[in-house]
Amino acid sequence: MQVNVSSRHGHISSDVRDYTIGRIEGLGKYNSRITNVDVVIDQSKDVHAVELVAHVGHSSPLVAKHSGEDLMPVFDATYDKLERQLRKLKDRKKEHRPHHGQAPAAEETEETDEDLFEGEAEFEKEL
Repeated sequence: MQVNVSSRHGHISSDVRDYTIGRIEGLGKYNSRITNVDVVIDQSKDVHAVELVAHVGHSSPLVAKHSGEDLMPVFDATYDKLERQLRKLKDRKKEHRPHHGQAPAAEETEETDEDLFEGEAEFEKEL
């Protein structure tokens, strides 16, 4: 998995970069088809905004955004949002189980006269 960390309107320290890359690499346990994750940190005077974009297989990218005053809690909140989306995607894939061309086994039941309609019971007796 490739992790791209970029910044708008500021500089990212190596500690923050290492922390974000370490956390993002942990997302592989939710989906092995994550090709790359883009981390965009937007810094202004009082507000930090973090955007995470995860590209997963052939599906559309998952996007999580959050903003606030402190950078690290904002990143953690954004990470939690993306993690929740990946978990939900994994659950949807797990619940969808194709039958691979096999029909479910049909149970054979004997029909009694009580299960048949009135006209069908008389027709069955004639045969």
